[in-house]
Formats: sequence, C-alpha cells, structure tokens
Amino acid sequence: MARPATISTYRGVVVGACEMAPTVNKTDPSNVNPFKTCWRYLVLCCNSFMVFGAFYSMQIPIALQNEIMNTKDLGIETNNTNEHTYCTVCLGLGEVRYNLLFSVSRWTSAALSLPFGFLTDRLGNGRSAVLLSVLSLLGSVLFSVGSMLQASVTTPMYILMVIGNALIALVDGPLRFVQTRVVAHTFPDDIFTALAFSAIGFPGQAISLYATPNMSRIAGVIPAIWLGALLCGCGVVFAVILAFLLQQQAPDIIMDTTSNIRMSLSDFRELSAVFWLYVLGGGLVSACWITKQSNLPDYLEVLHGYSMTEASYITGISTVMFLLSPCLCFMQKLIDCNGILITFFMAWMIPFYAFLGFCPSVNIYIIAFADGIGLCAITVLLPQILVAMCPASFVGTLTGLMYLLRNTIIAVTFVATGYIIQDHSATDTKEALRNYKHFFLMLIIMSSTGLIFGIMMNVLDIRKTSVLNSRIGKWKQSNIEAIGLLSMVQPSSNYFRMKSTNVDTMTNDPPAATSVCNDDLLGKTN
Repeated sequence: MARPATISTYRGVVVGACEMAPTVNKTDPSNVNPFKTCWRYLVLCCNSFMVFGAFYSMQIPIALQNEIMNTKDLGIETNNTNEHTYCTVCLGLGEVRYNLLFSVSRWTSAALSLPFGFLTDRLGNGRSAVLLSVLSLLGSVLFSVGSMLQASVTTPMYILMVIGNALIALVDGPLRFVQTRVVAHTFPDDIFTALAFSAIGFPGQAISLYATPNMSRIAGVIPAIWLGALLCGCGVVFAVILAFLLQQQAPDIIMDTTSNIRMSLSDFRELSAVFWLYVLGGGLVSACWITKQSNLPDYLEVLHGYSMTEASYITGISTVMFLLSPCLCFMQKLIDCNGILITFFMAWMIPFYAFLGFCPSVNIYIIAFADGIGLCAITVLLPQILVAMCPASFVGTLTGLMYLLRNTIIAVTFVATGYIIQDHSATDTKEALRNYKHFFLMLIIMSSTGLIFGIMMNVLDIRKTSVLNSRIGKWKQSNIEAIGLLSMVQPSSNYFRMKSTNVDTMTNDPPAATSVCNDDLLGKTN
C-alpha cells in the first residue's frame, strides 16, 4: 500500500480523516448493508463502554478524598475542622501526597502518550484497545491492594497506589485516542456525531462520585475501591469484543487500521502554529478543570461543612453533563465553527473558578451545572478538532503528542496545587480557605492564558485555511467567487459615463487579465 501524503501536503496539518474518506452515495440502495450498519453501532457501543470502568476507578480517590487524605488526628494533616469530615479508615496521605498521587500518574501518562500513540498506529485499533484495557485493570488492582492497609499508608503501599493510579490514568490519554482512531476509521462519513456518542462512557466518573461514598458507608472503604477493579475487568471484556468486531470489517479498512505507517521528523516539523496553539490552549483548560475537580470535595467540606457524601454528589454533577454530548454535537454541526465554539467555552469556564474561590454566596449547584456544560463541550470538541486537522493514518501519533503536552501541564499543576493548599497549622479554617483562594487564582490565570491561545488559534486559522471554522471558510470562498464574477461583468453605463468606443475596447480585452487578477486574489487569500 502506498504511503499517504505527508502532513505538509495537507496544507500544514489541516486536512482531516473525514476529508480522506471515500465518497459514498447514501441514496444508492446497493450501498446500504444492514449487517454493516448493525456492525458499526456494535463497534460504537463497545468503543464507548470499554473506558467506563477505568473512568470509574479514576474518580475513586476523589470520592474518598476525606478517607485518603485525612488522619484520625485532625490537627496533623487536614484542613477540616467540621465534625462531618471525620474519617473512618484514614489513610493519612495529606494534601501534598494526595496531589502527588495524581501528579505522578499524569507524568507517567505524559511520558507514555507519544510512544503509545506511535504503538497504536503500528499495532492497530483492536490490539491496542485490549492492551490498554488490561493495563487499566492491572492499575486498578494495584491501587486497591495499596489501599487495603487500614492505617496510615506506609511508603511501599503508597508507591503501589501511585503505580496503580498511573496505569489507570492511561485511560485519559492512550485509550482515549484509541477511541478516536476507531471512530475515524469506522465512521468516516460522520466522525463528529460518533465521537460525541463515544463520550457516553465518561459518565462513569459521575457514577463513581455518587456510588463510591454510599458503598463506602454501607460495605466499607475497601469493597468500594475493589468495585473499580471489577468494572475495569468489564472494560477488558468490551475491548476484546471490539477487537473481534474490528476483524469483521472490510479488508481495505483492516489494512488501513493496522498499517505500519509512521510519521517522520519532517512531518513533525511541518506541524502548523494552529496545531501547537490548539494543544497548549486545550492543555491549560483541561489542567485547570481536572485539578479543580480533584480537590473540590475537600474545599466544599471546609467551606460549607458538607459531609464526604454530599461533597462527592456535588462534584459529580459536572460529569453527569456528559450525557448532553450528542445534543452539543448537533449544535456544533449546526454552527460549523469548531474553533470559535471551543474558544467560547474556554471563556465560559473562567467565571466559575472566580465564583468558587471568591463568591461563596453563589449557589454551588448552579456553578456545578454550568461548569459541566462547558466541560462537556470542550471534551467533545477537542478530539473533533484534532481529527479535522490530521490525516487518519497519523491520528494515534498526533493524539499522543497532544496528550504528552497536556498531561505534562496537568502534572505540574497538581504539584503546585499540593504546595499551595497545604496548611501546616491545619487547625484554622480561615487559613485553609485563604490557601484555596490562591489555588483558584492560579486556575483563573491559567485558564485565561489558555483562552488567549484559543483566540490566536482562531485568528491564524481564519486567515489561512478556515479548517477549524468551516462556515467562515465557506463565506470566504463565496466572496472570492462573487468577486471573480463581478470582475468579469461589463460596467453599466448608468454608473460609468464613457464613450461607446471605450466600452467596446473594454469588452474586447482578453479574458486572461481577469484570470490573472483572480489568481492573485486567491493567492493572497490562501
């Protein structure tokens, strides 16, 4: 099979997988295959739910933050002074080690993102899905074993928890871009809608935040943690079924999904500024939300005196909004300006950090619902923009590069957060809240920087190719065509009073002049 054109051939990483897909006449009855239609939706179902258990496990430390972070002696390593925040198991990690638990997992995911992206392009979708699902299952088992000691966690047990959480975090990187790659090859005619429905597995985060505290109260902390490992095992089953289904597709698609095509250094050098601005802007916004979400239960306990269960419920409201992803996808297709739309939602998220940190009188439920809408929109749009910018054969590698930078930003943010909110006195609620204000101020600065990158991304895209803002590109093209038509129209004598000889002379001009003019205009536009 011939090597596809490099990224530079596609106008500097601006032609996506949907543009490379073969054209299918949907109105031709011969092209309608009921078995193929059923097969595609079975693939979409397995592709969505193979990440459910891993996302569930990712939220267990957040849902049990009080148990994991605090000690029985409230005066040592906790900010909480309210009677509702007493823990029963009390693993006693403290603020710094709790945030380092997430930071190390993000460092690991960042280090493995690019190699796994390259490996995904080499192994193919089915084998990559099985491999990464098994690693997530192994990580959930290690984390469960590390937290079984019902006392202050020792260093070896903590290392076991860190390694386990790092393997689980692969779901928010390599496993997600396996999902993107499966959709790019299975739904070439409607990638964006399929990606939106693939996000249905993400509410596993919300279910974890609702179910884990209740199960912890009823059955104990250890069974609540092991439930995540059980669900990861179900994810492995879905991945195996997905791999089997992918083997039933057309031979040419199998060759494409398992082809040994790799990106060269020249391909990486041809990556446009729009791609890098997209990666940096998306990374900063994602880092702000993920870090906020991981520390929100403790903040709500300190600020409002909520119990662990109540704080976990409120934290889970945002992730429930993932159920709206198909509706947001339809809105996105109607607007047809993904770049402007994601920049709008980047700006949408900033006020909620200010409300959380500096306006405690604002209803927390309203903030959580609005925050969830912005999160859902950004999560749906990020992979769609990536697919629109790169060829299908390089989706895995370029997604790995994106997650490499994204998870690096998240890891650094977690380290900074642990030291910002650490309270050495640990007995003064006002001091703890003051530290959290510094934390939210950091999030406002970071998300504002991400918004600036998003605006710059749109400016460059609109000036060059308008691939991220297709509607604007169509307007520009229609204006170019209108100008070209007007340049070939004879001026009316009502507006230009000239002699008939001049008019005759004008109409006898060679058409090549007009063509050159239009070519210059197109060149300047491009």
